Amino acid sequence: VMCQACEGGTISFQRGSANANASMSLGDGVTIQQNSVQCLPCPSSFLCDGGPADVQIQSGYWTLPLPMFWNTTVQQNLSLSEFVSTCPPGACEPSVPLRYAHGKVDVGSLCTDGRDPLAPLCCRCMTGKSASLLSGACVDIQEWPALTAVFLAVVVIFCVVYVLYLLVRPLSPQSPWLRIVMNYYSVVGLLYASAGGGTSLVITGALMLLAEFGVHNGGNEDGDVSSSPSSNSSSPGFALPVPGASPIAVTIFEGLFPLLVVFAFLFASLMQWLATRKRKAQERKRVFVGLFSVLLLSYSSITNLVFSMVKCQDVPVLAFNTSTVGLENRLLAHADWQCWTESAWGVVLVVVGLAFVFALPLCIYIWQGLFPSDERWIYRIHRRFSNVRSRFRTQSGGRSSSRLHAEWKGVSVLFLVEGHLRVWYWDAVLFARRALFEFVFVFVPAGLPQQVVFVLLTSTFLTMHAHINPYDSHIANFTEVISYTILLVVGVVNISHSVFIANLVVETEASRGYFEGVTQFQAALSFGGLCVLGCALAGIYAGRLWGVMKRRMSKKGAALPSTGKTEKESSFELEVKSSPEETPSSPLLA
Repeated sequence: VMCQACEGGTISFQRGSANANASMSLGDGVTIQQNSVQCLPCPSSFLCDGGPADVQIQSGYWTLPLPMFWNTTVQQNLSLSEFVSTCPPGACEPSVPLRYAHGKVDVGSLCTDGRDPLAPLCCRCMTGKSASLLSGACVDIQEWPALTAVFLAVVVIFCVVYVLYLLVRPLSPQSPWLRIVMNYYSVVGLLYASAGGGTSLVITGALMLLAEFGVHNGGNEDGDVSSSPSSNSSSPGFALPVPGASPIAVTIFEGLFPLLVVFAFLFASLMQWLATRKRKAQERKRVFVGLFSVLLLSYSSITNLVFSMVKCQDVPVLAFNTSTVGLENRLLAHADWQCWTESAWGVVLVVVGLAFVFALPLCIYIWQGLFPSDERWIYRIHRRFSNVRSRFRTQSGGRSSSRLHAEWKGVSVLFLVEGHLRVWYWDAVLFARRALFEFVFVFVPAGLPQQVVFVLLTSTFLTMHAHINPYDSHIANFTEVISYTILLVVGVVNISHSVFIANLVVETEASRGYFEGVTQFQAALSFGGLCVLGCALAGIYAGRLWGVMKRRMSKKGAALPSTGKTEKESSFELEVKSSPEETPSSPLLA
């Protein structure tokens, strides 16, 4: 009997055997036993460079144990490619990829360190392990680590201080620097997550960059760096584990935490109004501007959560108490749950989330566009429609409406939002940019296609910004051009990183060293962007603080009695002159 191996490019985990009762055939003078072992084409997510049962599964993919495909009943004519599923970011990023040798597991894992490889799409931690805030890995820990407690305390203190700042800060136009900082952190966090860098939580973005910078420049204690092509920051080298937390609980917390800040701000605003009885109009402006500031901070994380809860995919699942494998439509973010279309509450939550993502920025854009100005196309359309309606009412014998010429009551709030913008719709552009990046992150297949789309989007917005110069400050425009350029370079580096991770190049010592150097360059560049923004913010606000101190010193030296006015009257005049409604130089009133 002659045993013949599978042809090149095909694999099989079913061992051939000599069966005396099987039919025999004579071919080319050799007696061959026909005992098929189902040699199947090697899927694109596998690296098949050895024998027919020697397989390496690429990072980012999950499957049930491969021998099950040949040794169990497969429903729905399931192909081997359908037996393999794409994982959500952070779930299937092992330090060493899973490799089979001679049909048995040789080394590695399908999942990020600490996750259960038998859970669909590695969505759960192993027994006794807990999820982490700064990593997709699960860590064996029973008590609260001091670092996690300190980090959460710092986050809570920061949020409380920010809410108090929103309550007491003078009402002034929204600073462009908040937009610039959030633009950089939200995108660079997303780029890191798309390349296996863990989570895209904006609050932890700076710590992620610092950790990545330290890991790639310091290595481990022996000075070595992992030589695996898929080694990444998902390993628990720098993590903040939360005892008893699951990965989906951490994901939901990261997405919904900004809403807690919103509720805290609204509650504090209500308490302040009840305690001080300030003017309602003034408090409405403060609440609107505060909510807008919180929205600038939180829009990316909420959008990411909503989009991740929308995407579903077919996952191979072993039927309960049977040996039958079939496909079930599961939620990509947590494959233990059925797709949201299977539940009425799921449909309601997804509709509400999508309404927030798309309707809220659209409403802000329409509200801004209705300001009486011929430069705003929405107002021009509204004016034409109102004129037509007025003429129709006049011809019908009714009174013509004068609402078109009525005073537009949102000018002061609009000034607080757009005061430092040269282009009135730029906030809508920023919200659209964030939504597009989050959409690509969730729905475009991970790897080379996703990174190419990221680079194209970054190039588009960089070109748009350089052409428009949306801020009234040349320093702000120049700083954001620098940040966009850094993001573009980081995205280009991600393309080469994804090529290496996908095993599209031959792994040699030279190629490994090259891509390790590229990764170090990316970490240093991202850290450099952090330093640039920090220096720019420090310089700007140090100058403002110095200006405030000089004005106060000059006021102390001035003699108020020589003007014949009391200090209270002078303060009242200063407040009136600085009021946005009465400022004749405002670009909105010019």
